[in-house]
Amino acid sequence: MKTVTSRGGALEFKVPDDWRAEPDPDGNGNIFFPPDDPDTTLRLDVLTFKPPSRLTRPRAIDALKANFDSDAPPRELPNGSALAISLEEVEETGVRFMMRYWYLAHVRSRREVYVAIFSLALPPGGSGRTASQHPLVALFDSEVVSARFAWQK
Repeated sequence: MKTVTSRGGALEFKVPDDWRAEPDPDGNGNIFFPPDDPDTTLRLDVLTFKPPSRLTRPRAIDALKANFDSDAPPRELPNGSALAISLEEVEETGVRFMMRYWYLAHVRSRREVYVAIFSLALPPGGSGRTASQHPLVALFDSEVVSARFAWQK
C-alpha cells in the first residue's frame, strides 16, 4: 500500500501500490484506478462545513447525521473523527454497478467541520457475491478508518 494525499492536502490515506491517481475533472477531488480494471474507481472529495453559529462545540458525528444518509448510524472513531457508510446500486447509461460510500468527518475548529467522501464504484458482483463482500470493500473499510486529516498528525 502507498500513502497518498488528497488534492489540497487535507487528507492522507493509503491505496494499493499499483493504483494510479488523477485529478477529478468534475470537481476538486481525486480519482484512483486499479490497473487493467476500467469498471472500478475510487473517488475522494473533501468538503468543509460551517456549523451554525449557535453551536459552541460542533461534533463530527452530528455533521454526518445532519448531512448524509447511511446504512447504519454514524460511529465515533478513537481519533475524534466520525464515520458513516452506505451502499447502493446505481444504473448509469444502461450499466449497473454498486457504489460504496464512506463519509469521514472531523471537527477542525468550532467553525470548520471537514468531511472526506470516498466513493468506490464496483461492477456487479459475480458468483452470488454482493458488493459488500468484495475484497476492495473490505480493504477500504479498514483504510478509510486509518485515514488522517493533515492536522491530526
